[in-house]
Amino acid sequence: MIVTTVASLFGALIMFVITHAPPTGTSSYPIKGTFAVTDIGWAVVLGAVGLAWAFLFKIIFQTAQRVTEPLDRYPLLKPTLGGLFFGLVGAWMPLTLFSGQYEMAEVLQTGRELGVAVLLLLAVLKLITLSVSLSTGFPGGYVFPIFFSAAALGYVIHIIFPIISLPVSIVGTLAGVGGGLMRMPFAVILLLTVISNPALLPVSVIASLTSFMTATMLAAGSAREALDEAQADLREVYEEREGANDG
Repeated sequence: MIVTTVASLFGALIMFVITHAPPTGTSSYPIKGTFAVTDIGWAVVLGAVGLAWAFLFKIIFQTAQRVTEPLDRYPLLKPTLGGLFFGLVGAWMPLTLFSGQYEMAEVLQTGRELGVAVLLLLAVLKLITLSVSLSTGFPGGYVFPIFFSAAALGYVIHIIFPIISLPVSIVGTLAGVGGGLMRMPFAVILLLTVISNPALLPVSVIASLTSFMTATMLAAGSAREALDEAQADLREVYEEREGANDG
């Protein structure tokens, strides 16, 4: 966590030096709300939502690992089937394609038209495709796929509980999922300062730290650990193939 915090602060400093502008509220994401004292309670609740999402990811990733484990003996078939699965899901739900960076903006702009069912489906499908990708030989980045899932989930929460404003619901859910599932609370707080109104900083701090501390204590799912495990599995496959070629 210390490494990610230092890296995040250094990146923010470099951005300031290059652009001569503070890296706050500079993105095109439509998250421009204001903060009220009552939002402190919602931030804690949304941090708990992030914890629940971390446990859900743990279940999905472990299931994907068990399902794909028999394919370890087929190093070419395994990633092929993983790519096929990802492509089929993308053909059915195009918003699940790619990293989710730009698709998240579309969800934030059209979430109400998409509706609760579609948004919740998108949120879960993104966790599934991420887990399958990690389990079948595609250990890429997880930040924006998880952010996309969290943004869709945050919109769902706002629609069901309109007493929580949309910006607070989105920022709180992003922070809660980022702190609990990604285990990067301070990096997430800095990133949310960039893509949202800095006035919502208390929401992101409370939600992120609440989720991070409880997820760590309760051993909830961790995307960082999942990525490390996927990379280790991939290295093992390459080492076995090299050993077979040398033999």
